[in-house]
Amino acid sequence: MENEIKRSAVIYCRAGIKDPLRNAEYLKAQEKWAREYAEELGCEVEKVFIESGSAFNCLENPGVKDLLSYLKDSEKKYYIIAGSAKRFTKDRDSFLNLLDKLKELGAVINFTDVDDALDTIEKLFVHNSRSIFDMVLKTYWRREYKRNSEEEIKAGGSAVIIN
Repeated sequence: MENEIKRSAVIYCRAGIKDPLRNAEYLKAQEKWAREYAEELGCEVEKVFIESGSAFNCLENPGVKDLLSYLKDSEKKYYIIAGSAKRFTKDRDSFLNLLDKLKELGAVINFTDVDDALDTIEKLFVHNSRSIFDMVLKTYWRREYKRNSEEEIKAGGSAVIIN
């Protein structure tokens, strides 16, 4: 497995907590969870984008602008790992615009917090974005399938793990 090619990933973390100490701790936790998730996916993390502050129009946030610029300047297709859609924005239209931009660049979002991601969809996207729901559901089932497959292998069985 030495020559195994890993997929590339970038991590996006954002927190809007007013207390600087709590904000820093939350950003560290987000990055830790995202790195663990990247490892589960078999991805090599190339870059981490971290920002604090507002999440209304994410396309105006410096961290998102840097992320999009990084993706645009590369020929690779990336996984973007974030806690949930709320890490980017709480505004539905802004997030849908971001998804369009990411799709143009061939990037795929993976959320580390499935419960938070499902809650985000319920609150923001339920009315007109079936594809986001499918994306989160696919992420959830991929993780569950992998977890169950690994347990079967440890128990002496065999399984095929699909990412």
